[in-house]
Amino acid sequence: MAADQVHSQLQDLLEKLVTCIRNRDYVSLNKLMAKASLDFSVSTSINCDPKSFLTEMRSLLYLTDDETLDYDLTVEMLDRVISISPFEEVLEVFTVDNLRAALLCQIRPLQISACKVLERSYPKGLFACSDLFDILLKLLFEPMTDVVLVNEIEVVFERLKTDALVRRRVLEDNLLTLENVKECSDPVLLARLYKILGVFFECITRTEFKPELFITSKEDIMRFIDVDILLFINVTSYYCDLLECIKMKPTNPSPLVWALSYIVPALEVYGYIYKNLNQMIDVKHFGRAYIFRLLRAISNLDDLSFFESFDKNYINLSSTNPDISNFLAFINPRYLLEFHKELLADLFSVKPSSLNIARNILTNESCFHFLKDKFTSAAILDMPYLEQMVLLEKMTLYKYSAIFLLHNLPQVMTNLIEADGRNVTERETANLRREAIENLLHLNAEALNVWKIPLEEAYGRIIGRSTRVTGAEIASTFI
Repeated sequence: MAADQVHSQLQDLLEKLVTCIRNRDYVSLNKLMAKASLDFSVSTSINCDPKSFLTEMRSLLYLTDDETLDYDLTVEMLDRVISISPFEEVLEVFTVDNLRAALLCQIRPLQISACKVLERSYPKGLFACSDLFDILLKLLFEPMTDVVLVNEIEVVFERLKTDALVRRRVLEDNLLTLENVKECSDPVLLARLYKILGVFFECITRTEFKPELFITSKEDIMRFIDVDILLFINVTSYYCDLLECIKMKPTNPSPLVWALSYIVPALEVYGYIYKNLNQMIDVKHFGRAYIFRLLRAISNLDDLSFFESFDKNYINLSSTNPDISNFLAFINPRYLLEFHKELLADLFSVKPSSLNIARNILTNESCFHFLKDKFTSAAILDMPYLEQMVLLEKMTLYKYSAIFLLHNLPQVMTNLIEADGRNVTERETANLRREAIENLLHLNAEALNVWKIPLEEAYGRIIGRSTRVTGAEIASTFI
């Protein structure tokens, strides 16, 4: 469809929507919005004046007592139009005063519509000098605020976090508000605070970082255990998010690595908690998995000395540790190889009960090569077929282990390819097998060697083709 025709169609839809609103024909409006929302979702711009529509929609959202109007669809339709309209035209309808009134009006659809406008701010710091962010924070930390509105407020901060003016308005101008929330013992409000701090942490600079706000002390963490286990879970998840954020930054070293000097000292208490877990019943039953996630995040930091300290002082990775199987399944395999090579060699074998350990080992090339002799055809084929596929799906994800499979485990390859005779119909097993074959077919012909045609034929049978499917055809499905 030509661009002019598309724009004409969108303009016609807007005019019809405006007519329905003015006639208060909400049944027809709902039907038309359902169609129009789809049309607008595939458009990237609009070539007509949206202000009449936006004005009518703003007025419409003040209606809270009409059961025939689909308010969720109304907000969605408004968001679609705002997203493709020039923002200066949106501002003519949704001024700062309009947005303030909408946020304060206690009408949820209107409050959400104001958030939708703020999410699209251009430039992102456009409203940073107004009190709109102050109002958002007050709503966020009001216990009775609807969870849908809370989610929208969080989206606003997520979309605008890269702007320094927004960060200053929230983290500096509203520091007292944030600190007051931090001092409370309400698990819901603290969870919201930690979510927002985690959002801004991704983009924060060292000068913007306020330890008194971002760091929860050892004493408070211990206090949370006594007050409410949810508080402990919230702060532990928060610290996991911070560490994972530092690790996930694309540059090496991470631009946030400076924050570790503030974060790691506060985490030492988790070593003490783990060591005394049997004396902390609530943590043992409800918080253990979160402690494991945190320890995994610490082990994944580039500097292994942080986790080495935890290991030596509190964890004691050894065959006598009752959680050793768990640790071998999630601790950074680079750490295991460097500090516990003999332990790894002694305890690991390829069997169903060790699948999580095997999958962890496979994520590190050096660790895999150290233990590759344990990945034998006999050991793999001795497992049930589902467990074989769980292992092969992971093994085929990495070139080094996929090449090992192709070149050294012909019986396993044959069992993977000729599984049709097994009548593999169980969905999880069939999906894992398909993914393993797809992963292998992404390798070049030289790597696949004699397995290329059998794999292509097997994949053709999986997808119901009578002819073999080439690697190029598979690759095209991912583009």
